Amino acid sequence: MIRLSLYDFDKTIFRKDTGIEALIHLFFHYPKTWIYLPYIMWGGVLYLLKLIPTLKLKEIVFSPISLFSKEEWDVLIEKFWDENKDKLFPLVIEQIQEDKKNEYIVGIVSASFEILLYPIMNIVPADFLIGTTNATEDRRLTSKIIGKNCKKEEKISRLHLYMKDHYLDQEYCVKKMYSDSLHDLALLELAETPYTVEPNGSIREGLPKENKNI
Repeated sequence: MIRLSLYDFDKTIFRKDTGIEALIHLFFHYPKTWIYLPYIMWGGVLYLLKLIPTLKLKEIVFSPISLFSKEEWDVLIEKFWDENKDKLFPLVIEQIQEDKKNEYIVGIVSASFEILLYPIMNIVPADFLIGTTNATEDRRLTSKIIGKNCKKEEKISRLHLYMKDHYLDQEYCVKKMYSDSLHDLALLELAETPYTVEPNGSIREGLPKENKNI
């Protein structure tokens, strides 16, 4: 039986919201992304008026990534994490290391785009990463989401698909799940033991007390 220990990423392993921090990085270091600011603001207005769903808002907000080729993105996202790796919670990283020593398979399951997160797999000792996926066209990135946003119940669907693809017919169970928010209630309830990562990076057993995310 494969024993899984799962972690959310934003405000669980990383003290900030990866998407927001990455956008700030893009706007600060790459002025050409500014041309998308009016479009992003308009998307925000439409969302507040409930004229577009969260998934469409996410595609609009991250539209600046379409300015980069895959090769350009690889360079800039490595630079981003080199500048932001100090925002990882030390106690959570230690817990991941402890889980690995105790022979858990450790997974990160996040609503953030995988293209924002893949470099951290060289820093955080997890075994696999599941996140929201985006399409590429002619070797250039797009913010178009493939399938569904990887959040709530979709995280469970994506987890089952990943395990089926990578561990064939082996049986597995979610022994532990770490998150900062009830936004992850579906996975937290799937786990035998849920854990909460507090805003200061400390860990306690039990469910989070509030839903902090959109």
